[in-house]
Amino acid sequence: MTDGLPSTLEAIDVRANVAAKAGNVYAQYTVVITCPFTQARWSCRKRYSAFWQLRETFRVIHAHAPASPLAPLLHALLATPFPSKHLTPTRARVMGERAMLFQNFLLQLLHLRNACWVNLAASPSLALPAARYVALIADFLGIYDVPMLEIRPTTRAILDEACAICLDYMHATDLVDGRHVVQLPCRHVYHQRCVGQWLRTKRTCPLCRDPTTQITGLLLA
Repeated sequence: MTDGLPSTLEAIDVRANVAAKAGNVYAQYTVVITCPFTQARWSCRKRYSAFWQLRETFRVIHAHAPASPLAPLLHALLATPFPSKHLTPTRARVMGERAMLFQNFLLQLLHLRNACWVNLAASPSLALPAARYVALIADFLGIYDVPMLEIRPTTRAILDEACAICLDYMHATDLVDGRHVVQLPCRHVYHQRCVGQWLRTKRTCPLCRDPTTQITGLLLA
């Protein structure tokens, strides 16, 4: 990720409700993650214990490898405020507070995922632990085969390029926040409005069919 730019682009919404199973009443948290480029959504339902277990897994990993180059990322995740256990977890106030803290925790979790994707590609020595972290996060959230997202500054030379779908040239007004012009790993550039629907269901470039493992939003530096 580029310093000073958002490292987590996915929008996350966590909502709490009271559920029951086999006579057991408990608090349940519905997580909805939305991709800003494709508007694709992923959702899952988790209980407090599932969040706690995931955090505990990363705590143990961090304790066993405190000097790892990935340790600062784990430290940031573990330093994110996390809700404590509660005697009345189904109270509305408790569920609301937990939902907010879980949302912040998940933002940091996705930041870890994106940073691990970078290390998978750039650092062979970190590929094994990075792949493990990505797998843990994917299993928890149920998000598989989801491209890495990032925003990257670009130069005014991008204004001489045309969208590979509509063939219109890029305009400076499209490049103010990194969410309206996207570049795929094959280097083809598109308007988000043109390619978003395609990428919602396919993991390839619509022009050359190269795999799309990353979607980069461009903004003028």
